[in-house]
Amino acid sequence: MKSDFHLHTNASFDSMAPLEAMGEAAVEAGIDTIAVTDHLDFLPGYTFDWQTDFDAAYAALEAARATFAGRLTLVRGVEFGQPQFNSAEAARFTELHRPGFIIGSIHYLDPSYDIGMSSVASHEPCGLYRAYLRLVLEMVSDHDFDVLGHLTYPWRYFKRELDYDFDERDYRAEFDEIFDVIVQRGRGIELNTSGWRQALDDCLPNEAILRRYRARGGRIVTIGSDAHTPENVGAGIDRAAALLQACGFEGVATYEKREATIHAF
Repeated sequence: MKSDFHLHTNASFDSMAPLEAMGEAAVEAGIDTIAVTDHLDFLPGYTFDWQTDFDAAYAALEAARATFAGRLTLVRGVEFGQPQFNSAEAARFTELHRPGFIIGSIHYLDPSYDIGMSSVASHEPCGLYRAYLRLVLEMVSDHDFDVLGHLTYPWRYFKRELDYDFDERDYRAEFDEIFDVIVQRGRGIELNTSGWRQALDDCLPNEAILRRYRARGGRIVTIGSDAHTPENVGAGIDRAAALLQACGFEGVATYEKREATIHAF
């Protein structure tokens, strides 16, 4: 089973790729199943449809299922961004749209500061990352998700803008607390391959952190390219699977109807 469980289409604000093009790229890459996880960032005072039209996005996904029948399985996914900023809307979305897979991510440090869309140059790296990890802990402790997305997300931007390298050993206590909650709740994390094709030149999270998660009892890991264009669909998937096997994981997880299945190596 070869899967890519983090993809964005032109339903997301930061992609121009039609779903059909992403699906065809997945088929060409030999992928069996994808989760279409368009963005849904929650902000105070906004309804969940401020950023993405999920009525249209999910209608397109249902149509694409027929197009790709027998060639590719498409999972009805979503990437929740900081659901704690508007938990009522997060719950309303889930009740209304019934996604089959939810990535829980942090993109904003506060409602006015989107890490990936802003400069990090004026921020002290360790302070910003610890603030980020506090939001991650809050999200995984009290909110709905299936896997935690790109745990080292800020590292991409500090490396790109400032050529700054984080040391995972400085955050072991925070990682352990987050992983213990995730394991206790029966949730998972993702191995996001996007950093391998960016200045960071590493996956998110890196090998040392993946091993830390495994040592804390973590079993569930999905692999996602975080592709926003067809040429990146499936990028790094095989490398990621080999890394997970080397770290002692049993296999790669996929989801359907919010239930995880681990496909053995």
